[in-house]
Amino acid sequence: MPQRSTISSNPPAPRLLPKVGRQFAKPDFLTARTVVGVLVVASAWILTSGFSPEAQATLTVFVAAIWLWVFGSLNDTYVALGAASALVLANVLSAEEFFAALGDDTTWLLIGAFILSAAVTQSGLALRATAWLSHRVSTARGLVHLMAFAVTLTAFAVPATSGRAALVLPVLVALRGVLPAPQQWLVKVLALVLPTVVLFTAAASLIGAGAHLITVQILSTNELPGISFTRWIVLGLPYALVMAHVSAEVVLRMFSTSAQRAEGIVLKSTDFGETVTGSLTTAQKRSM
Repeated sequence: MPQRSTISSNPPAPRLLPKVGRQFAKPDFLTARTVVGVLVVASAWILTSGFSPEAQATLTVFVAAIWLWVFGSLNDTYVALGAASALVLANVLSAEEFFAALGDDTTWLLIGAFILSAAVTQSGLALRATAWLSHRVSTARGLVHLMAFAVTLTAFAVPATSGRAALVLPVLVALRGVLPAPQQWLVKVLALVLPTVVLFTAAASLIGAGAHLITVQILSTNELPGISFTRWIVLGLPYALVMAHVSAEVVLRMFSTSAQRAEGIVLKSTDFGETVTGSLTTAQKRSM
């Protein structure tokens, strides 16, 4: 058997949130992508000329939004609001229909998911949970699979995959800050494992993805039998658990060597900072 090495470190406490990216950067309109985008949108308008005016406007705005999301530098939120406003100006939607979506249960559930994720992150609960789990493992494989299992459980607490991804991000940032330099390869593995598990384990519960809620709404609207929360767990949780650990193991083997996987890991709760030890703070209690 290869000799197992044990590495420990005590770096400063990591940041809870990454720095803001380019989403607020000033967009550059005079580029080749802009010209191509205008041509694509114009082509969509011409190709749909045989449709009704409402259908033509809808498809053209849809193509423009997709292009800007994929290739544009504008903030995704601005693109979405602009596309919705364009449909109102084109008389495809009325002002009442535009604002009616803001009162939908699913819309507010998804909004609440991001608020919940932000509260758990900013209060330090996510970091505390990461520290509590990490110091209980001694191998790279154990850490990867334990994180995969923990991510699976978030499908019962945070609605939608986007909200769960927002919750997982500070966990990855924290682990990057406490893992020693020789084991930074594990950060790369976790950066692939965690979002992969978020997607695969969405099937674990009814609130694991916004699409599940929309599906149940469609069934109810068409007077078809719905799917209860319990029924969804019975059908989806076994699949989610299997896929979480299978995908974690596949990624681990693809992006590490046998020698790396044999290395020992020693992570102490104090490595994550002083806020993760002792009793819960007032903010953490309220968030919980």
